[in-house]
Amino acid sequence: MAAQQAQRKTYPEPVEHCRICDWATVCDAQWRKDDHLSLVANITRNQRQALVAHGTETVAGLARLPVPAEPKVEGIKDQAFANLHQQARLQVQGREEAPAYL
Repeated sequence: MAAQQAQRKTYPEPVEHCRICDWATVCDAQWRKDDHLSLVANITRNQRQALVAHGTETVAGLARLPVPAEPKVEGIKDQAFANLHQQARLQVQGREEAPAYL
């Protein structure tokens, strides 16, 4: 009974099952609306968690971080961070430059 009343906030974290889930389009729309870090190409769950712990929760936020990050993002090696940052920066730039009809 207490568990039902707690009404924990949930979020659709990407997992392997997403590929075959009937709700995949709903979750994808939520991730895009939220600019979720899972949209960064080649990012891992652990890297996403490290970035969130660092205070960075969006693709745009990652793209805005300095390289190297100050303070350093614990749990992400410098080269991996640089790669993720560059990927996020390119994705944000692509979104901003895309024609409105796309």
